[in-house]
Amino acid sequence: MVTATAIYKRGVLHPTTRLDLPEDTLVAILPLKEYQQLVSEREARFQILDDIRRRMPDLPAEEVEADVAQAIAAVRRGQADAADRP
Repeated sequence: MVTATAIYKRGVLHPTTRLDLPEDTLVAILPLKEYQQLVSEREARFQILDDIRRRMPDLPAEEVEADVAQAIAAVRRGQADAADRP
């Protein structure tokens, strides 16, 4: 655990209460409006993904994986063919 006992704000060290956080934790201090904008943008991006998922057929994972593997192989064949051309 890492214990934070002070933070820097505008180059000045400010004492804080103790924060017991795991070592791989990153804490960012943002203005509230900037944070709200980031949350709003994130929600909009995930809404797009949700819309795409709703329009997709309900297929078994194995079938999707086979289709993806086939598409990747086709693209790679096309790239190999293009590399052989003068």
